[in-house]
Parts: sequence; C-alpha cells; structure tokens
Amino acid sequence: MAALLWLICVLAVGAHQWRFWHGAALNTDVLALLPENEQAPEVTQATRQLADGVSRQVIVMIGTPDWATTQSAVAAWRKSLQASGVPL
Repeated sequence: MAALLWLICVLAVGAHQWRFWHGAALNTDVLALLPENEQAPEVTQATRQLADGVSRQVIVMIGTPDWATTQSAVAAWRKSLQASGVPL
C-alpha cells in the first residue's frame, strides 16, 4: 500500500513539473518588476531600452585548482566559441 501511495505521489509531482516547464516561459527581466511611471513615459522607455540592451549577456565562470590550468581552460573555451561563430 505504501508503494502505491509513493508511486501516486511521484506521478503527481512528475505531472506537475511537466506542466510547469512546458507552460508559458518564465519572465527573468528583473526590471519588469518596477512600476511604470505614467507621468514620465520617457523613464519607462529608458528602463526598457536598458533592460533590452543587457538581457543577452551571459557570464561563464571557469575555475580550477591553479591559475595556469584556468588560463588554458579559458583559452580552450574561447577557441571553441570562435570555431562555432559565437561573438565574444
């Protein structure tokens, strides 16, 4: 009986996660939480342009036990990005 109850719980969590991740995309724009200023629409427009300008930046952190290995790992990472045509 306990195994059946456990299976039902696991299936319920799995169904919930499937619906959650296949639903609408998450909005990760932190600046969207700011209230819009109806009295100064240029402030809202400037905030939107600022958010759009930085929203496509990605930070990659590479770490190793020593500096020389880290530098070679960064060089290999950059080389693979350049080979794929991704702008740095």
